[in-house]
Amino acid sequence: LRSDAHAYADALRAVQADPTAFHACDSVRSAGLRADCLIAEHVTIRDQNHVFGHGRVTAQSGFVKSAITIEDNVWIGAKATILAGVTIGSGSVIGAGAVVTRDIPANCVATGVPAQVIRTI
Repeated sequence: LRSDAHAYADALRAVQADPTAFHACDSVRSAGLRADCLIAEHVTIRDQNHVFGHGRVTAQSGFVKSAITIEDNVWIGAKATILAGVTIGSGSVIGAGAVVTRDIPANCVATGVPAQVIRTI
């Protein structure tokens, strides 16, 4: 078994190779990336959202953060977007271009906008 430190080091190498891999994520660690994950090019992992509402100036309202967990052995296809607060279960595949807005169970294939489970593995 690989440690969290190994997963963190792998993720750091991925970011160094392609800085777009963790666009808009406060840090690699905030993505909760576990071991043996594959992340294709131009994936956006966004752990924050703007605070907005009636009578508020959005540009001055700041952000709210919510952790993302990407469990072991997950494959995220090119140009997918992972939004704040979701968990992607172990062994799952996220299709290219998918937008993950809610949790994806383990051992599933999810695709689309918003991402939906299309089959189990």
